[in-house]
Amino acid sequence: QKNLIWTMATRGWRATMDRFGRENQGLIHTDQIAMDPNDPQTLYYAGGQQWLPGSGIMNTRDRGKTWKHVPLLRPDGKAVFVNNASSGERLKVCPWNTDVIYYGSRRDGLYRSDDRGESWRLVESLGDANAAADTLYSNWIQFATINGRRTTIAVVGSPDKDSAFKAGVFVSEDEGKTWRRTDWPTANLGIVDPAGKYLYGSTKKVTKTDLATGQTVDITPMELGTGKNPGWDYSPVAVSPVNNDWIVVFTREFGQGHFFRSRDGGKRWEKFHSDDWMGEKAKMKLMPSPFHPSVGGGVHALNAIWDVAFDTKKPERIWMAFWPGVLMCEDAWAEKPVFREMIEGHEEVCLFDVISPPTVAPLVSGMMDVGGFVHHRLDMPPAKAMVGTKPEGPHGQLAPLEVTSLDFCEADPKVIVSGVCWRYTPPPDGFGTGHARYSTDGGETWQKFESIPVSGAKDGRIAIAAGDSKNVVWMPRLDKNIGVYHTTDLGKSWKCSAGAPTGLIWPDMVFSFYKPLAADRGNDGWFYIYDARDGRFYRSQDKGATFVHVSRLPAQGGSHTVYHRIAGVPGAGGEVWAALEDKGLFRSTDGGDSWTQLQGVQVAVDVAFGAAATAGGGMPVYFVGQIDGETDPGYSVYRSDDHGASWRRIDDDSLGWASVVTMTADRQ
Repeated sequence: QKNLIWTMATRGWRATMDRFGRENQGLIHTDQIAMDPNDPQTLYYAGGQQWLPGSGIMNTRDRGKTWKHVPLLRPDGKAVFVNNASSGERLKVCPWNTDVIYYGSRRDGLYRSDDRGESWRLVESLGDANAAADTLYSNWIQFATINGRRTTIAVVGSPDKDSAFKAGVFVSEDEGKTWRRTDWPTANLGIVDPAGKYLYGSTKKVTKTDLATGQTVDITPMELGTGKNPGWDYSPVAVSPVNNDWIVVFTREFGQGHFFRSRDGGKRWEKFHSDDWMGEKAKMKLMPSPFHPSVGGGVHALNAIWDVAFDTKKPERIWMAFWPGVLMCEDAWAEKPVFREMIEGHEEVCLFDVISPPTVAPLVSGMMDVGGFVHHRLDMPPAKAMVGTKPEGPHGQLAPLEVTSLDFCEADPKVIVSGVCWRYTPPPDGFGTGHARYSTDGGETWQKFESIPVSGAKDGRIAIAAGDSKNVVWMPRLDKNIGVYHTTDLGKSWKCSAGAPTGLIWPDMVFSFYKPLAADRGNDGWFYIYDARDGRFYRSQDKGATFVHVSRLPAQGGSHTVYHRIAGVPGAGGEVWAALEDKGLFRSTDGGDSWTQLQGVQVAVDVAFGAAATAGGGMPVYFVGQIDGETDPGYSVYRSDDHGASWRRIDDDSLGWASVVTMTADRQ
């Protein structure tokens, strides 16, 4: 969801948008990218997400070192609707006049820039259908020279099914002054081959239109629209830059996929299926990443191929944008094609929790989709995902798909507990099984607890006592009435915790990131709970058997989108901190009986504690947020060595935190 640049020499991705912060969250959600064909330093980028602040089209003249944000506005002054989702090329630079760029919006019309992206205007020459907002979408834009005329091609249509303006392929031969509708197939995705001879369209069929004659032929490799996922269709066609008859295309099917290649322009196809990764007679080879264990079995490797392109420097190589990231095949025409995930620096992960135990590995992560990792080194990706003792998941994944919460025992850091689940989608398909797990070897292997407190309990938040590795408190996700449970025998049996609030975890989806549960890091058997709905703070001093309301912090309300973190200070019994987003940062030294608000802290999204900086030095405290007097409008990272009396910023303006949900500090 960011713009990245791949460098073949280092074989890694470099992020170009790390400076964008929370005030421009929408900009990190990529809608479209386009390159100037005559200037490799110039790139255009459309980004946005309808429910997040910030959207528009940006440009860079130095290959991503710096960016200029240009708002994209409708004639009525409101922002053009921008959303990140799969589509064809809707941001396109004119090859014969690179001052001209077109952007086809999702629903607010077709826009044009005549000054290399410095300003944009609505293309009104399409007529009444493009005169107002919410009246016109554009699926793709292409350029070609047809019968000696330089021609702009665009698929446009009305999102209103009752509109008289029906979707179609339009062309302009006078630089966008006038447009005419063609009778060419109205494909969802379309590309013009490098020679400018054919227009290939992709929907549930693949078509090939001769631009000189307008004649269209159906070159569909196989019939789609059957089975349990009839809505999936074909990827864009990719055409070799050295031979116009060499083409490839993929199906975009959920849970499976096909790869087709043709050397005669689509008259005959060679077919490969996602099952062809398997066994001794496999027709293809896959080099997966540990960040996507399900891809390793070929399950998702050809799933949802959004885009495909030939490499102009090495014409037999193809690149594919697919669900988890980027695939590359060195030779699309090889007898046994080899596909490799190219995601070094672009792991496409959603982080739920991270911990840094004082011994064993310095970092353990809990993630969406891939479970998480034990990070023995911090300067390179881990070699494998965390592995459970039994497969759990729809395709037998070895890692639990969603790890939403992690904690370790201070007295025995090799013992780690986690809340997990593997289906997060709403009913009727989702909310499958879940559980909580524990590890006794620092996260290398995991086991299910022998029992669960109530049928259907899954993921949620979990904490383990400071001194007793068998004492665990679990706040599972199930429904709004679910309570808090504790065990003193490492999950052989569970009991409901008396006095604890119920329904703190949003039951409808796994995507909530707040941390209302914490263990005291010095007093064994003490646990804390914060209820964001009314600000009540609870403490247990009997291993989680009973919780007592001891004080009140500012309330955040009942929204599942809020952030907060309750965190105990290592080795300091009774010291607990609370980061409550825009309500501020709070500290208690008496187990939550009373609180002191840290002055000067405007926003605190998360808080963490590291190791002592020097012999006799204080334990450093870190938080992500904002302090008084800070000129950077986004969030920053701050450190204090005097219990929050003073803070110093430890990042700079080159880094922006667009979506901070969790952090930890190095205990080693």
